[in-house]
Amino acid sequence: MFGEKLDSDTFWKLIIGFLILMIAYLHYATSTDLHYLHEIYRALFFLPIILAAFRFQLRGGLFSSLIIIAIYIPHVVFQWGGDLFYNFSRFVQMIVYLIVGIVAGVLAQRERRERDNYQRTAEELEKSYKKLQIQSAKVAEIEDKLRDAEKLSVLGELAASLAHEVRNPLTSIWGVMEILRDEYETTGKKSEFVDVLFKEVNRLNQVVENYLTLARKTDLLRQSCDLAEISKSVVFMLNHRAKKQHVKINVDFSPQPFLVTANENQLQQILINAILNSLAAMPDGGEIVLKGEILKDKRKELSIIDTGVGFSPDLAAKIFKPFFTTKKDGTGLGLSIIKRIVDENHWDVKIESEKNKETTLTITFSE
Repeated sequence: MFGEKLDSDTFWKLIIGFLILMIAYLHYATSTDLHYLHEIYRALFFLPIILAAFRFQLRGGLFSSLIIIAIYIPHVVFQWGGDLFYNFSRFVQMIVYLIVGIVAGVLAQRERRERDNYQRTAEELEKSYKKLQIQSAKVAEIEDKLRDAEKLSVLGELAASLAHEVRNPLTSIWGVMEILRDEYETTGKKSEFVDVLFKEVNRLNQVVENYLTLARKTDLLRQSCDLAEISKSVVFMLNHRAKKQHVKINVDFSPQPFLVTANENQLQQILINAILNSLAAMPDGGEIVLKGEILKDKRKELSIIDTGVGFSPDLAAKIFKPFFTTKKDGTGLGLSIIKRIVDENHWDVKIESEKNKETTLTITFSE
């Protein structure tokens, strides 16, 4: 218990001091007639000197040897008669104590210096290894991004090709829709559905235009949009499909306008892809909640929460990669399109889920 309260240096000083005093006591307490015992005691004095030298280097070896000499001299002078010739070997022994203390201290000091150098080298190597690991991780991340960029490039070329093919039928559909809108009354149930179709054909045309201009990096029109109203519009459009799957979609926004600066068509793309992704995860029914919140730093946050089958958390890093999907009939494009739009606008996106538990897709809009 007492030893635990002492620091390491103090503990060793007490041990060395105890050894010196114990051996000195044996010298003084033993009759000079017992020569062989005194020879043993003289040899035992080397033990505290060596311990002091290896523990405290040159300072310890020199100091301990001087203390032993100071203690041993009175014993030689008063108990052995003090005659120089008679006690010559004992005086030589004192000089040897001093030499051993100095030599052992120097060697211990050199060994400590080498050990410190090795330790510093080991620490530098460890730091270099960690830097190398970080650089390797960055290289791997860059390679992943390059592969994703290559996939997106192929996807862009494919999308542009498909957009050209889709544009012509869209023009025909647009013309037919104008005729239908003129034929139906401006009020009534059928007119409402025609308006929805007209709006969605227009949106599809805008999506085609977006894909066609993607390669040219044309800036999209960004303006203040009410995300709550856009969410309600998208839910109205997808509600029929959701009901067929016994899925209920709820919109949870504050009564005030939930304004974000964005391109309206891109917001619709995000919501449609997110809801379709949630519907695909709920074949046996469930609930989807679109929730808008204003954070403490005044940023806006949109959460799409579903009670679907979820996915393992270790897939979260791959879930936004193009063509990655956990569904048998999935394309792996829905979430990657969301990620592309979010990155393009410098927003933040994250997804949290567990197997057989709810999934939350969160998008944070910058000011």
